[in-house]
Amino acid sequence: MLRIETVSEWKRLKGGEETSLCAQGQSLAVFFLSHPASVASQRVLELAESRAARVQGLVMCSMRVDECLDELAREGVRFSGQFPVLHVYKDGQKKHQVVGGDLKAYEQLLSSYEEGGEEARRGEDGLLPPRGSIGEVKTLGDFQQLLEQARDRVVVVDFTASWCQPCKRMKPTLERLAARHEEGVFVTVDVDENDETASFCHIESMPTFLLYKGGEQVGSVLGAREAELREAVARLFS
Repeated sequence: MLRIETVSEWKRLKGGEETSLCAQGQSLAVFFLSHPASVASQRVLELAESRAARVQGLVMCSMRVDECLDELAREGVRFSGQFPVLHVYKDGQKKHQVVGGDLKAYEQLLSSYEEGGEEARRGEDGLLPPRGSIGEVKTLGDFQQLLEQARDRVVVVDFTASWCQPCKRMKPTLERLAARHEEGVFVTVDVDENDETASFCHIESMPTFLLYKGGEQVGSVLGAREAELREAVARLFS
């Protein structure tokens, strides 16, 4: 596994330059780590290394973040303190994210890049996160394209912010819903990083959950109302 030493190297590899891996048609997986590495981080890295030979179109790297947290924050990458954190980039944009030591989540994502896996087959459906996981929408164009790619699947969009404490409390609920309803599409929109989509959807407070089916909005839940969100999502899958 490659090791990224600097933020400049991370930027070069993920995209934005002709020499980047993303510009060459590859996706880039970066495992962000903190020192000393936890048992969870070590297990995740062992899993990644065992899958490295089988994944297609995905270059895997690790990066220690202790000395460059401020610099990464200026580039829009912030951490909650839970490691490891995996970001997968394509065309310079973050496609997938996994946080913490849940081996199953990493295994599902890496499996999607193996021969016959969802990412290997996806083609035009490249914005959809792996089933059972939560993706992140970075631009308004991606948001609109994702709704098109989802077709008749239920889409749950969580409008959130890194500073929003109620949003953080709702995160485990969203993760459980994504795992329970694997046929759905679950994504987040950071309103600070993607204010264009937040404005387009008339978001005024966080968290706000918008529910779509067939490209049309069919429901919404405002605020950290766990039971209401569970019921609204369950109705769409009943």
